[in-house]
Amino acid sequence: MKGGRPGERLVVCHNPLEAERDRKERERMVQKLQAMAGSGKKVPKKLLRSAAARRYLKISGGTVRLGETRVKGDARYDGKWVVRTNTALPPQEIAQRYKGLWRIERAFRTLKSPLEIHPPYH
Repeated sequence: MKGGRPGERLVVCHNPLEAERDRKERERMVQKLQAMAGSGKKVPKKLLRSAAARRYLKISGGTVRLGETRVKGDARYDGKWVVRTNTALPPQEIAQRYKGLWRIERAFRTLKSPLEIHPPYH
């Protein structure tokens, strides 16, 4: 897949395990929202501050209902993510290397913590 800049590629990845986790998480949230919206009670402001909740709720006047089309539309993206790269590596290797970045980030965080290294300020 071609990217927007010259020499750049977009690699779309799919992880079936994450797709299942995303589906379950969305279903759990939708059940909570349906219970709150269908109960006739006021929806708590705390819930409305949640971007995920606002994404699925349609609020008009004093009524709150679930936006079914948004819920179904989001299901298309379960377990999918995009990596933008300029390398010529095969897509599988790009995905594996991206997923392995957490090790480097954790090692750097561990190194930085006891030494109290911070970015220099000029």
